Amino acid sequence: ERLLNALAVVLALLAVSAYLLTSLARIGYPFELEWMEGASVDTVLRILDGQPLYTQPSPDWVAPIYGPLAYYAAALVTPLTGIGFLPLRLLSFAASLACFAIIFVWVRRETRKVAPGLIAVGLFAASFDASGGWFDLARVDTLFLALLLLGIYGARFATTPRAAAVSGAVLSLAFLTKQTALVPALAIGLALLLVDWRRALAYGSALVLIIGGSTLLFNLASGGWYSYYVFGLGQENAYDLVRLMTFWTQDMQAFMILLALGLTLLASWMAHQRAADARFYALFLIGMLAAAYISRVRAGGDVNVLMPIHAALAILGVAPGAPLGSVV
Repeated sequence: ERLLNALAVVLALLAVSAYLLTSLARIGYPFELEWMEGASVDTVLRILDGQPLYTQPSPDWVAPIYGPLAYYAAALVTPLTGIGFLPLRLLSFAASLACFAIIFVWVRRETRKVAPGLIAVGLFAASFDASGGWFDLARVDTLFLALLLLGIYGARFATTPRAAAVSGAVLSLAFLTKQTALVPALAIGLALLLVDWRRALAYGSALVLIIGGSTLLFNLASGGWYSYYVFGLGQENAYDLVRLMTFWTQDMQAFMILLALGLTLLASWMAHQRAADARFYALFLIGMLAAAYISRVRAGGDVNVLMPIHAALAILGVAPGAPLGSVV
C-alpha cells in the first residue's frame, strides 16, 4: 500500500512538472499558440484604447462572444508586461496554478490526507493534452475554470447563508468570464436547495443580482449588443450530430475509468447514509458534464470545453469511498 501511495504521488508530481516545464518554455513565445489568441490581444488593446467592447459588428471590430472579465483583468496586467500575448498567458498560467491549489485543498479537506490531494492535482494536470493544451493560452477558459472551481468549493463547504452568497458571487464572476458557468451554477443551486433553502436563497440571490445587474448595465452601455454576443451569438451554432456520440467514444474515452470511480463513490455514499454528500456530488458531476457536453456538441466547440469535466473527475476519482481513494 505504501509503495502504491508513493508511486501514485510521484506520477502525479511528474504530470504537474511536465505541464509547468511546457508552459514556462512557451509562455513568452511571440506568436500565436492557438488561432484565436490574437483576437484576445485585440480585445485587450481595445479596452486600453478606451473603446467599448460590445458594439454593432463592423469590418473594423467584432466583439468576443464571452464576458469581459478576463480581458479587463489582462488589461490591468498589460502595463506591467507590455502589449502582446504575455499578459493573457500569465493570467491563464496563474489561473491554472489556482486550479491546482483549489483541487488539492478540496480533496485534502474531503479525505483529510495529503496524498489524494496531490494525486487529484496530477490527474488534472495530466489532462493538459486531452483539453488541447489550453491551460496557459491567451484565452478565457482557465480563469473561468479557476473561478468555477472556487465557487463550487465554497458552496460545498458553506455552512451559512453568507458563505453561500459569497459562493454565488464567485460563480457570477465565472459567468462574466465564460457564460458556460451558468450550467453548473444552476446544478449547485439545486444541490444547496436540497439541503437548506436559506443557503440556496442567498446563493441564488447573489447569482441573480450580479449576473442580472451586470447584464442590465452592459446592455444599457452597449445598446443591447452585450446580450447579442454573450447570450445570442453562440446559440446560433448548429449541433454537430456526430459529436453526440464521439463525445463519449473519443473525447471521454481516457476518462471513463475516473467516471466509473466517481459513480462508485456516489453509490458508496448512498449505501453509507451519506445521501446529502452523494446528491451534492451527483449534481456537481452532472453540471460539469453538461457544461462540457453542451459546448462540445455545437459546431465550433473544441476540446478545451472538456476542462470542467476533467477537473470534476480528478476530484471525484480520488475522493473517499471511490476505489482509488480507498487505496490512497
